[in-house]
Amino acid sequence: IWPVERARQALAGDPKGLKMLEDTVAAMETFKRTSQELKQTMAERQGDLQKMFDEYADAQGLPRVKVVVQDDKFLGAAAARYQDGVVQLRTSDVLSGRNPADLVGSMYHEFAHSEQDFLMMRAMADELGIGVEPTFREMNQLVSMYEEQVGSSLSRSDLQQRLTQALEKRDGEPLSPDQLERAHELIDSFKNNAPVGDEYSQAADSFRMAQRDLALLEKDGGSYELIQQIATNKKHADHLFGSEMPAEVEELIDLYQRKQAGENIAWPDEAATQVLEYQLRERMASINADRRARYDRYMAGRHEREALVLGERARLMADEMRADEEAELEEFMF
Repeated sequence: IWPVERARQALAGDPKGLKMLEDTVAAMETFKRTSQELKQTMAERQGDLQKMFDEYADAQGLPRVKVVVQDDKFLGAAAARYQDGVVQLRTSDVLSGRNPADLVGSMYHEFAHSEQDFLMMRAMADELGIGVEPTFREMNQLVSMYEEQVGSSLSRSDLQQRLTQALEKRDGEPLSPDQLERAHELIDSFKNNAPVGDEYSQAADSFRMAQRDLALLEKDGGSYELIQQIATNKKHADHLFGSEMPAEVEELIDLYQRKQAGENIAWPDEAATQVLEYQLRERMASINADRRARYDRYMAGRHEREALVLGERARLMADEMRADEEAELEEFMF
């Protein structure tokens, strides 16, 4: 007998309990059905996007990429991401359909990085004098060169497979001098202008926490409550002040701990509020400056400037097409 059936038997004489059970079972069935429908929709849309990317790559003579619709939390602050032949898109962007032009822009932005990746692979193959098919030694040299100059999260065998696919598309054709110059600039960009990464997202979390704590200072006793949180939660303290706690805040923590130990000390709420407000605003300004510097360094690279232009151009074209379709529909209706 299934557990639900046993529960029904046990609640046979309890109408209210039985109804609660049936309501719970119905809710679970609805959730299960909705989850299955969502997975099916996701698979269908990912398949459609994969087909579109494949057709575009084939038409441009470029290696194909793998399309993955990823949970938003794994992408951090990024709208989308390209790495090692994989384009990751946000689940919310793919499923919602609220901003299709933005999705198109993100897709073409990331595919631009794939084209750049291919160009850099070709430049390295040219440098090693690889023809149509590499020897065993040449392939090992190419894998090592790519790992050193661009970097990869793949194992050597998986990276070798990617490079083999790229060499098949290359078909022994060397780059022109202009293409080679661009490839070397891209290699420098990928090496020296890395994506902003997790620290960028963590800084945003720290900024939001400082902003929330500023609001806490507006309530009566807010400074004492905030110092209590800082004194008892190291993670909170690290978010607010990083590795160096300001001396004025340390003094307030010391005062709080003495008060907690039983000393008859009046809490200087007004002075504590002024100290904390000043330090929080300083921290927020520092976070903003750091995030701006990281972003500017990233955007200074040729690889990101090129992708930004291509993605924005695609987004604007998609926006114009949608506007034209809406105008035609309105004309038809009225």
